[in-house]
Amino acid sequence: METLGRYTWTTARGNPAAGQVCFASEPFAGYANTVRVNDFDAEGNDRSTILDNVADGDTVYIAKRNGNVVRLMAAIVDGTPVNGAGFFGYPVTLPLYFNENDEPADDEDVYVLRVATANAGWPDVSELVLILDIAPDANVDAWATTLDRYLAAAINHVKGDVGRWDDAVNTPNDNLAGAALRMAEILATRPDGASTENDPAYQAFMTGQRKRFGLA
Repeated sequence: METLGRYTWTTARGNPAAGQVCFASEPFAGYANTVRVNDFDAEGNDRSTILDNVADGDTVYIAKRNGNVVRLMAAIVDGTPVNGAGFFGYPVTLPLYFNENDEPADDEDVYVLRVATANAGWPDVSELVLILDIAPDANVDAWATTLDRYLAAAINHVKGDVGRWDDAVNTPNDNLAGAALRMAEILATRPDGASTENDPAYQAFMTGQRKRFGLA
């Protein structure tokens, strides 16, 4: 995770002044918006060079402190960043769980953070064909619809195991892609006993990938 700079959040929409970061328009869950960050941070440092490193597919975080707890507001950059007149604009789609309390307060100190794209992508049918050793091509064509269904079910299973998956924010890494491929293989070869609980390969892929929640 890379720190882009320390800023002051403003709830004013539009173009941020020096030292500020904001939304371009009123934010709503599941809707497109733009996070705009001024070239100069709250300490007057020119951050334009590092801000220019943000790319389509990266995740931008706005970190705010609530007592001893750091709260993160996250969104994936889903378009080409714009180098505006004194600021950078990062197009995002806000996650479905976003609500007004996720936005920092006006004049609140925040850090703008970035995680570079590390999206392995979900596996496709061509990978599953290799795992299942399906040949010749005519057999692959005959099984294409079924294999698509196995993969879709496997990917949904992995998302459920991760917990609170939101396609607007979360992207699969190599471990999750491997877990989905293994799950699809299990579904295809053991349809009557497709449990991953005691499957060492699936559990190895999922190690450290599940979100943990405290008890209320």
